[in-house]
Formats: sequence, structure tokens, C-alpha cells
Amino acid sequence: MKIVLPYISQVGETLEDNIITGGVEKHVLNIYKEFDCIPFEVGKHETRNYRNIIKRLELIIESHKPDIVYNNYLMKSFDSSTIPTLKTMHGLQMGGFLNLNYINYYNDRKSNHSFAGVSKLQERGFDELSQRLRNNKFVFDFITCPDYVKEKHIVEEPEYDFATIGRLEEWNDPLFLGKIAKDYDYKCFTTSIETEIGRSNTKAIKYLEKNKIPEENHYTDYPHDKIMNEISKSKVYVSTWPHESFGVAIMEALSKGVPCILCTKNNKLLKGKHASEEISPSPEYVRVIHKSSPKEEFIKAYEELSKLDRQKIADDTYEKHNKSKWKKQYEDAFRLTIERST
Repeated sequence: MKIVLPYISQVGETLEDNIITGGVEKHVLNIYKEFDCIPFEVGKHETRNYRNIIKRLELIIESHKPDIVYNNYLMKSFDSSTIPTLKTMHGLQMGGFLNLNYINYYNDRKSNHSFAGVSKLQERGFDELSQRLRNNKFVFDFITCPDYVKEKHIVEEPEYDFATIGRLEEWNDPLFLGKIAKDYDYKCFTTSIETEIGRSNTKAIKYLEKNKIPEENHYTDYPHDKIMNEISKSKVYVSTWPHESFGVAIMEALSKGVPCILCTKNNKLLKGKHASEEISPSPEYVRVIHKSSPKEEFIKAYEELSKLDRQKIADDTYEKHNKSKWKKQYEDAFRLTIERST
């Protein structure tokens, strides 16, 4: 099975460079490594050039005669009208009106497209919107797990109380954790994604100025493997972004034996839930807390979670999310998408 794999180059990287700049990018790299893929690079500056992208995509299809396109981005220019396309919707925001119309555009035409989601919470958001606007029930063709645990992990003695990772922007708010840790004299590891650490980034500058957190509480220039090594030394990982639909870092933390606090909100979509709850092999290994809750609630959750058996968390996460299970779900999704279009 040959797969055309479109991807957006954030910083001029190719898939061969093995650079990870975010969760979707890590997922695309996994697909590239494990399947017979024809990479289709689109520079970040090119993404608005719809006609040129479509033309280039169809030329690749004509030249290589692939079986399917796998599209991980909300871009019609990454979809093909000539061969089947499997489209994965990653974010919870993708329950929005425009994105529901994007799916219905293809479904109403009985096209050769399939749609996959990454959580039941995400599917519920689409379903509620679809029933309200179209009086139709909505279900994804597939619900897939974007990442996997590479190997079993032997847990280490913790060095940090808390850890988190996120973009230096207000909506992600990774320094939220540092403010709690500072008040209680806990040791905290926070880091930002590689593409966001430059001090020339306007949003990052404004965010750091507003929060006024000392530099020693935030680490930069850490590659992905080093970040995960540091997170493995933490007692608890905190996801500070309530709209995280499938937290790759949350899976990685659990795979290292690190239980998680998941921040949420009580808006119409979330209703106090967090999609990444579904990642955990047991509800015991995570705590979902409203982000505006008193700091004492976070500390209580930290104290409870830090008493859990870290090795059991790591072993259970590997059992649920190992590579063979991950790969089979995508093999099935690709195969069924192709079969439906014949």
C-alpha cells in the first residue's frame, strides 16, 4: 500500500530530518516511518496557495500511482478527488461549524473520503453540533490513536514535583504550572516547543512579559528526547491546555510512569471533561481539574497522584498503546477507506 503523506514544514524541515515540532508533526513522522509513504512537503508560507498545492498533489498521484492520501491538516488542498483520502481531525475546536461543513461537503457527495477522530469527546462535540444544525447524528468513520509507546520503560527516581510542556502563548499557558509550584516551593520543569522558543516570537515575548516568571523556572533549547527524559523524572505531569484533544505529551508522560493532572473548563464543549482522559489505561492515573480551581485542589491532586505505583502506570500504558496495536488501527483504516471507494 502506497500512501501520499502531505505535511507542513514548520521550519524548513523534511521528514528525513526527524525533527519534532508538535504533536501532529510527531504523528506524521510516525506514519512516515512505519508505512510506505510518498512525502509531500508544503512550506508554511505556501499553505494559502490552494491551487498550486492541489496541482502539485495531483502530479505526485499521477507520477507515483499511490493507493491513498493521508491528510492530517484541515486543508482541502491536501485532499484528492482522484484517489481515496483518509482525513484525521485532531483538535477539539474541529467540532466547529465550518469544520462540520467540511466533513458534510464530502459525505453529501458520497465521495471517496473517510474521516477519523482522536477521541470520543471530540466526536461528541461534532455530534451535538450536527444534531442541532442538521438534525443528523454524527459519528466518525474511525477513532484512532495518533501516537504509540515505543518500548517498556523502567521508572526512575523523581527529581521534579511537576512538569509540563507547551507553546509560549496565553492560550497554552505553560507557566501556569510554575506559578503554583512557586507558591508552594515545589520544583518544577517547564519547557516550550522548539519552534516557539525564539525570543523574536512576538506572542512568546508578550506572554513572558505578562507572567514575569524567572528564567530559571523555564527551560529552552531542549530537543524532544531530552524533554521526555526530564518529564520522566517528574512526579506529576500537568496539561495546561483544556482543548488538548489528544495529548501526545500526556501519553509519553504516562508511558514513563508519570500520572497527570488535566486542566479543563466548563464550556459547552468540554463540560468539565478532558479528551486526554481516554489516553490513560486507568482513570486512577489522571485527575481532571478546572483551571480556575483554587491552587489547593491542584496540590491535593499532586499529593494523591505522587503516591501511585509509577512502574504499574508505565507498564499499563505500554500494554494499551504499544506500536503493534497502533499500527493495526491505521492499517485497518487505510484498507477500509480504499475498499469503500472501489
